[in-house]
Amino acid sequence: MLDRDERKFVLQRIFIPLDAGAALEPLTSAEQLVRGGFATIAATFRRNLQAVLSTAAVPFRLVSAAVQQVRWQALMSAELIRSQTLVEGGMTETEAERVAAGIAQTKLDKELQSEASVFGDRILHNLRGALDDPEFAEGASELLRQCTVLTWSALEVVAQEIFVGVLNTRPSLVSRLSADESAKRLFPLKSIAIEALIEYEFDLSRHIGDLLAQLRAVDSVPVMKTAFYALFPGADKLRVALGDTALWALNQRRHLILHKRGVVDREYLEKTGEDLQAGQQLAITASELEAYMLAVVGVGSELLISAAGSSGESLADTVSPSS
Repeated sequence: MLDRDERKFVLQRIFIPLDAGAALEPLTSAEQLVRGGFATIAATFRRNLQAVLSTAAVPFRLVSAAVQQVRWQALMSAELIRSQTLVEGGMTETEAERVAAGIAQTKLDKELQSEASVFGDRILHNLRGALDDPEFAEGASELLRQCTVLTWSALEVVAQEIFVGVLNTRPSLVSRLSADESAKRLFPLKSIAIEALIEYEFDLSRHIGDLLAQLRAVDSVPVMKTAFYALFPGADKLRVALGDTALWALNQRRHLILHKRGVVDREYLEKTGEDLQAGQQLAITASELEAYMLAVVGVGSELLISAAGSSGESLADTVSPSS
């Protein structure tokens, strides 16, 4: 059994599977409100989040399976020895092996239920040993970095799709962007190119969201705040979610990982004030990734709720995700 420091060492570097039902509960509540195209956006958001959860937990699941396999082999070997009495009693070798396998599986299932903590300790012990392998340790670290990028991507996709979908179904809401000085600077309607108008055959009644998304992608926390504060002025819970410090940190770290391979530079240090050295490889802990995931679930869920309330059911039935 590992001591406290050793357990902490492992849990910082290995993502332990979350209860997906509990982690995604806010999204489940939001999904009950949306219809049509917004429901499709919500379903895509859920799949993207589930993919991150599954990917991040791969090292744990592989070691867990290996621990169970070792115990299964021990139980099976014992039952095969015992099954020889069945063979002596007239049962065929194949039948005896089948009986032995059934008994071994039943015993393993019971142990997994009654001795879960024992298996948990074995898994953590094996993970600690695996982390002594430099290649495994670096692979586990890189996996957390890439899952950080995927977590942000899930939010970026849902934010962009909702921005486009809401404005495509309610083009009159563009007036809210025009009335907000910050939003007006980000989405300057006066700069629309004639080529864009031609693309939509001079009919922007169902494409204003697509057009504005071409002017400025909704791909950072500041842009999301500006765009959605203007579009959903009464969405207080959305404001709180977008103000989550974990979300801001995720945005900064995603940029560093994607554009600098996670190597800390002076610009990153100036923005974040983190106690790191320039040239150091950024390390994401499992608990940080979990915090990023929960922050993204919160923002995405509140965006969907705000979109449903803003567009209304009849309009939400007609919206389709942007390409």
